[in-house]
Amino acid sequence: MADNGRGLPDNFSIEESGGIGLELVKNLVGQLEGSIDYHSNDWTTFTVEFRELKYPERLEGMV
Repeated sequence: MADNGRGLPDNFSIEESGGIGLELVKNLVGQLEGSIDYHSNDWTTFTVEFRELKYPERLEGMV
């Protein structure tokens, strides 16, 4: 996701961000063992990446 709005403050830290929305995203990404990164130049871009989780066995019939 990217936008060309105001951008982020110079002292922005994704680890110390106090916003509830970003906190929810960070928690969900963490639960799925993903990663989140950002870059703020002319555009502010957040990148969320997930990898396929490896399970010893899949549970069949679970919905």
